[in-house]
Amino acid sequence: MRVVTNSNESISEGIGFGMLITVYMADSAVGKADFDGLLRYYRSKEKTPKALMNWRISAAGAIIDGYVAPDGDIDAAYALLVADKKWGSGGGNPNYKAEAVRILNGLQAWVVLNRGANDSKLVNQTDMSNTTHLETLTDNTMSS
Repeated sequence: MRVVTNSNESISEGIGFGMLITVYMADSAVGKADFDGLLRYYRSKEKTPKALMNWRISAAGAIIDGYVAPDGDIDAAYALLVADKKWGSGGGNPNYKAEAVRILNGLQAWVVLNRGANDSKLVNQTDMSNTTHLETLTDNTMSS
């Protein structure tokens, strides 16, 4: 299963949202297999070591745009927490909870606490108590 745009590209928001839909709608082994397939796809397109998915992927599987879109990662993490409650972790299942925590830690480290880095357009400050160091968002994407 792959969510595509008009140009046959996958985007991380589509994968994360697809994971949410699938975990809530799945009532059979086929639905769980679809969810696990989306998780494998998400993992295969991660930015290492950040645990966040690259934003745009070509139909051939190549990374087109290495930005991250945190909303897709948030959806994926939440879907994984729901999967943990629905199917459990371990015992033949992926460790859904550990995957969710890994993504959430990546979001916190890269999107929220990216201190002193020059490549984050969401938050880039050296002193978290001094709001004058906040970098303004100049477009609708976030470099990563």
